[in-house]
Amino acid sequence: EEGRRNADIIVMVLSRSHWCWRLLFFLRVSPCLPLQVAPGSAATSAGPHVVVFGAGYVATYLTPCLRAELPGCRVTIASRNASRLQELCEAGACDDWLHFVPRGPGLSGGLDEAGRQCLRSASHVICTAPPDPGVRVADPFVRCHQGDLFQVPWLGYLSTTGVYGDWGGAWVGEDAEPRTTLPRGLLRLEAEREWMALPRKARAQDLVPPTVDIFRCAGIYGPGRSALDVVARAAPHDRAVESVEGSGDATVNSAVDGTTNRFVSRIHVEDLCGAVTAAMKRPHEPGATEIWNIADDQPAPRQDVLDFAADLLGFGPVSDPGRSSERQRRAEAEHKRVSNTKLKTDLGYALRYSSFQEGLRGIAPR
Repeated sequence: EEGRRNADIIVMVLSRSHWCWRLLFFLRVSPCLPLQVAPGSAATSAGPHVVVFGAGYVATYLTPCLRAELPGCRVTIASRNASRLQELCEAGACDDWLHFVPRGPGLSGGLDEAGRQCLRSASHVICTAPPDPGVRVADPFVRCHQGDLFQVPWLGYLSTTGVYGDWGGAWVGEDAEPRTTLPRGLLRLEAEREWMALPRKARAQDLVPPTVDIFRCAGIYGPGRSALDVVARAAPHDRAVESVEGSGDATVNSAVDGTTNRFVSRIHVEDLCGAVTAAMKRPHEPGATEIWNIADDQPAPRQDVLDFAADLLGFGPVSDPGRSSERQRRAEAEHKRVSNTKLKTDLGYALRYSSFQEGLRGIAPR
């Protein structure tokens, strides 16, 4: 207990510095937890067993949230990236790990038998990994382990608000028709349908169907991955040129591609993890499926966010380094504002960072 209190004191002192996010994560999760690095190891828990598929940015923040909100929680991370798994386990970010090996279109790979047993023992499974176009299926994890997933009471999938496509800047809720035409968005939509079909397929085999929650996430930002980092990396001469050429108006250059006033919705990574954990904790009806938009209260043009970040860092106006990116232009061509009404009313989740201003202030160095 004293070790945890000491770690919390250090976290409070350093938490305003986004340069220290890796250190903070280590301090939050490692003081009181032994390392257990092998699937099927001696890890035991009286609480829930959560399997997280995907070892990326979100998984890094999801683990401490799960441990804080679900007492006694055991966290297993599954991924295709063996070196990343080892890194996370050595940092105390999981209790054990599973190496997932997709074998291509035939999908003869996946987890070994010990890994499948671990998966079937889970109380919750959350997939945070994006589709891999190289595998040529929307979600190889659900394709390889459909039968194993039937035995898990709760399943979650992190999707994207990109599936909504272009709504001309209008607000979109969970009942809005998906209109995306982009390859990545179409893959996400296909993956959603595969996860949401699992309860029906379980019933067809006379099994108790799992609950499935789909989380359509807005643009995810947080320590080490925010507009503050974009501005800090921008070349000093770019900032100076923009300040002169824009005559104080930092949106001049980005107006070239017509995206200056296009709204983008965002969510702080801590709020994303909090919302997912809240969904896990609520009462579940077997076979029920839900879609949740995960976004903050304030969609805003990308340039507005960059300007605010530059001001926090003490820089002048900054041009948008991503304005010439084909991916950025295509994404912003699908213009909408994402409603989070269901998140706040039906799930009852209270955002920690309801706007990008609050989120960036919480990350910015003091």
